[in-house]
Parts: sequence; C-alpha cells; structure tokens
Amino acid sequence: MKPIALALLCFALWTISSCSALRAQTGELIAVFSQPGGCAIETMGGCRITIESATGSKIKIGELSDLQTIAFQPAHVLNYDPEKQNNHWTLNRKPNQLKSECNPGLTSQHLDLNRILIHQRVFVDKEHPSTWIETDGVTVCDLGTNKIADVLKTNTQTCDVIIATGCPDADDDSISGLITQMKARFVLLASDNDAVDDNKVTKISDHNFIAVSGKKKNAQKNEAQWIKITDQPWKMTDSELSSLFDRKESSSANSRAVFAPLSTRQMNFVPGDGSHTPRWNSEHMMGRELLFFSQIYHSIDPEIPVMNLNPKQMPADFVAAHPDWTGQEEALLTLRVEAFSRRFAYLLNDLPLDEKTKGSKMWSPRGLLKQMERHYKQHTENVKKKMELENWPKE
Repeated sequence: MKPIALALLCFALWTISSCSALRAQTGELIAVFSQPGGCAIETMGGCRITIESATGSKIKIGELSDLQTIAFQPAHVLNYDPEKQNNHWTLNRKPNQLKSECNPGLTSQHLDLNRILIHQRVFVDKEHPSTWIETDGVTVCDLGTNKIADVLKTNTQTCDVIIATGCPDADDDSISGLITQMKARFVLLASDNDAVDDNKVTKISDHNFIAVSGKKKNAQKNEAQWIKITDQPWKMTDSELSSLFDRKESSSANSRAVFAPLSTRQMNFVPGDGSHTPRWNSEHMMGRELLFFSQIYHSIDPEIPVMNLNPKQMPADFVAAHPDWTGQEEALLTLRVEAFSRRFAYLLNDLPLDEKTKGSKMWSPRGLLKQMERHYKQHTENVKKKMELENWPKE
C-alpha cells in the first residue's frame, strides 16, 4: 500500500475509534486561539498545541499541570521536515500516566484521553506547510502564510475551522471559495484585514479565541461564520469577579492536593457507614462545577454544550465513571474542569454578579462561585474524615 493511502486508512480507523466516554460526556469542545506569530488549540483533555504559523516549522505541545495554577507545562516539540512527503504525529495520553506520548505517523491503536492527530501538508511551498489537527470531533486547518489561491488549486480535504490570519490574499472572494471547498463552519481572519468586507464578519476584540464543539457537526449546518479576531489574550479586568475565581480555585487546589496521593483502592474505599466513597466526592464536586458553568456559558455561546458528568446522588446508586483511575487522575479531571471555567469566563464579564443568569435558574455568578468555593471544602473535609477510620486502606 502506498504511504499516502496507508496514512488515510489509519486516519479513517482512528476517527472510527475515537469516541471515548469522557469525550462524549464532555461534549467534544475545544478552544481555537489566534496569537502573535501563530495560533493555538486547547482541549478539554488538558492539552495546548501551539503552531508557529509564520514558518510552519515548529509545533509545541503543552499539558495541563497538576500545580496549584492553571498552566500548560512543555511536553513535546514537533519539528517539520520539508524533505519528508508527510509529517504526521499521533498524540496520546493513557489514564494514570501524567505524560503523553507523541509518535510519528497516524495510528488507531492505544488511543486514550488525549487523542490528537497532527498532519502538516504542503500545497505549493514546501517550506511553509499548512497544519491540520483533529481532536474531539473537530478538525482545524491553519493555512499559515500560504496563498489561498494555491490552497484552492490543490486542496481536497474539509475541516470545521480555517485559520487564515496569515494568508496574504485573504479577501471576500478567496474566503468564499475556501468555505465552499472546505465546508468550514468558522474562518478566523486577522483583525486588521481590510480586504474583507466588515459587513460579512463578526469582530472579536476583547478575547482571542472561539469555542468549537464537535457536536455541532451533526446539527443542521448554518452559514459559516467569518470572524475578525484580535491576537491579544483576554484579561479579567473585573477585580471582584477575579477575586471570586481566585477563591474558588484556591479551594479546588486544596481539594486536589488531598485526592492526588490516593491510590485506586483508596478512591474506591466504602466506609461501611452508608456514606460515599472518596471517588464519588471527587466526581460530584467536578460534575457540579462543569454542569453549572456550562449551563451559563451555553446560554451565551451555544457552541459550548451543556456538560453533565454528575454521578447518581445516593451511595447505593453510584457507579464510578472510571473505577480504575487513581486520585491523581481524578484530580487532573477536576483541574481540567477548572481550566474550562476560567477559559470561558469572559462570558461572565458583562453579567450582573448578583442576578440569576439566563442559563441557570439557581445561580447568579457570585452565588455560583461562592458555592463552589464552599462545595470543594465541604466534600474534601468529608473525605479527610474517612481517611481517619480504622479500616482506611494504607495504600
């Protein structure tokens, strides 16, 4: 079999095998960023992929840290080789392993939490490739500095998001041609692009990324969105909102510090007094934050799905989502949810802090953030009490 045909076959097999329980429940959501010199993608699985679009020669991959701060620690650097016919990589992280693997080629085997395919493809200029990333049911194509005219001559692939911020010939006609050919739902354009009619675009000047959900692929297709977007990151300027987030995240960090050292056996410990296992407490805290924030965010940006990972409430009804996960893996899931809440917090920026939101019948922004702060503390204290019992597993 020819290399290209083999690659396409592997790609198809990977796509078929890429629906995990975690991804399906979290709605297959990513964030696509515009930034100086390139772009980036952040996943719900705790991965950030940065592309240096000016040259297309380097891709940096960071992983969400388990430190008491939301940061992506360096994990892999992929260097483009213009002499190779194809530059393909598969990124994958298995549960209970902090570090991912990133291997050349496309594969459908052993794909777990961070299943990401990266493919660099040449249109005309082999020194400046395009970069294609497929993850969580979404395909993103960064055209880099390629001319759209060259893309239209040679491209045969489709995608959800086109990043055309670096294309020198991006104008009304060329973008229309791209959308028709690639069937994209979003096209990102540089904020200073004067060749595109402002009447056709949405302008984003206060944050540098968009939410994209793989779930929308199966929905009725609407007209593609043309988006002129800043390359400067959003900053939380509301000091009161910032303080509320800081306190919630501090409470969550203290909770994660308790859960992270626990073994699988300890996470599944049944106290015998009719109360919950430590794992239920972790799933419950994470699930509550994810559901309540996603409900509010969805009401403002429908591309963000409502995500419900809440376990059944009563101990007798509880079935662990991942009974083989260590406390560290559960703590990382809580951190990924925390990163989600912070990432899209710009959606709260113009909401009154003390009024219930359109997306929630229960919560105002202040009420929710304060409740989450208390919630993490309350349930973590409950788990600490279990750890003092005589029959608590030692390891």
